[in-house]
Amino acid sequence: MITHAIRAVMAANGGLLTWAQARDGGLSTAEVRHLVRQGVLVPLRRGLYVDGELWRSLDPYREQHRLRTRAVIAGLKRGFVVSHDSAAHELEMDILLPPVVHTHITRPGSTTAWTRYGVKHHYARHTTSQIVVVDGLGVLEPARTAVDIAREHGEPYGEIACDAAIRAGVTSAELRDACAPMASWPHILRTRRAVDFARPGAATVIETLGRMLVTELGLDLDADEPDLQFP
Repeated sequence: MITHAIRAVMAANGGLLTWAQARDGGLSTAEVRHLVRQGVLVPLRRGLYVDGELWRSLDPYREQHRLRTRAVIAGLKRGFVVSHDSAAHELEMDILLPPVVHTHITRPGSTTAWTRYGVKHHYARHTTSQIVVVDGLGVLEPARTAVDIAREHGEPYGEIACDAAIRAGVTSAELRDACAPMASWPHILRTRRAVDFARPGAATVIETLGRMLVTELGLDLDADEPDLQFP
């Protein structure tokens, strides 16, 4: 049974509970395991749990991802910021999820990445001006997030992310500026294609996919490009 004191700790931590906090609250290892088996606690990371009722109430597209991100950040040293798909969720940008969903974090360094236990660690240069704070987390801003997604996942994920950034108020020039320092980075060509494709007007992920389909099929022969929003 979870005591009122432990529930207070979880409420203060956004629903999260560490093993140390569970122990300090009077729970034994056997009791924690029993609570996990009963679904009262859900393990998110080693030694880090979330209130099961809260977890099941969350939208799996965005809200569960955001809580996983907080669980990851809680166990990391300083220097990492939230990036890529994870940043898009924090910024409430509508994106298309890849077949395998990871939590993405980035810290400055030479361009490389590795994945471990569902977390993709990126080393890549970014400036302090590209970091915004969302609910206490350092997050890469929308333009950088969009081009990161384009470089990471390619088409159609990048095109969708760049359109989402435009909906969030980013300009085409800001997307190009975010892309410019990546000239020698891997997958820069598909990143530039996504940036060049981005336009105002696509109000949803589906509308971006529709514009991509019309463009690919060459159906809009009498106009420069499809017009998504017409009377």
